Amino acid sequence: MKLDMETKNEEWVEVFKGLISVDNYRLKVLLTNLSDGQEIRLIGEQNRFKLSCIYYDEARVFSRELYLSAILDKEMFTKFEKNNFQNVIYEVKNSQLVRKLEYTSYYDLGTLHSRHYIIITQDSVVEILVSANLKLDISQY
Repeated sequence: MKLDMETKNEEWVEVFKGLISVDNYRLKVLLTNLSDGQEIRLIGEQNRFKLSCIYYDEARVFSRELYLSAILDKEMFTKFEKNNFQNVIYEVKNSQLVRKLEYTSYYDLGTLHSRHYIIITQDSVVEILVSANLKLDISQY
């Protein structure tokens, strides 16, 4: 099964390397519409981290199994699987999702300049688009 999500020619780049301690993380919660922004919380065996931003242009959550079977670029997956996705978060260069939204975004020109991140935990895969002029913060909680 291949969903309408072509991922050829995408490249995952490790970002925020060393900011998130190596652990076996699970997605705890994806919080939206907070007064001070939106958060993704990850809980590990020994660590807890949150990724926060004023707002995401897009956020999608998948079970890891579905993502691996239907959407994922297998080449990029195997490249980072060797170290069990220790970096947790990757920026997707040459993102097909950003490109697709360029054609469907009638009102939010910020989407045209979004950065695409993929967060891989033991149970979930989260994809977020963050406007290029916004900062994605990473901190413990």
